[in-house]
Amino acid sequence: MLSALRSAIPRVGRPLTAALRVSATTSVLPRRGALAAVHCHQKIQPPARAFFATAVHHTLDSREYAQISEDTMVSLWDALDFYAEENPSVEVEYASGVLTLSSDNGTYVINKQPPNRQIWLSSPISGPFQYAYDVGTKQWVDIRGSGDTLKDLIERELGVIF
Repeated sequence: MLSALRSAIPRVGRPLTAALRVSATTSVLPRRGALAAVHCHQKIQPPARAFFATAVHHTLDSREYAQISEDTMVSLWDALDFYAEENPSVEVEYASGVLTLSSDNGTYVINKQPPNRQIWLSSPISGPFQYAYDVGTKQWVDIRGSGDTLKDLIERELGVIF
């Protein structure tokens, strides 16, 4: 038994053929057949986001979410419907929690996501967005970190205030 342990220990002048794993972050690596050197692996951390989803207050229960999201969708539908009346090339539909605005620039789709307690928006200009309700500001805030609200995007891209 002791001889088996001695043969596993590297000696000066005896080359190591493979790295020996010491821990999750450290390896013993061969170095010119002499003594082994210790090498620390760097752990790659994801980049920090300017805005964390935890900053959005997720204190809505499912009933509160249903009420607030429906109020938002109806308010948005009213504003977009008025916008469509002034612009004959724009068509607006709202059914089953999905609001669709079709125009010469493309189609906007805005829908509720009850499992996530979010509202999602797909824009032909700027792409997809996910919004979570911030109880503190009473706004639907982009969860990816821009800090923009649903109102900001609608106003910026369509010029509609709701």
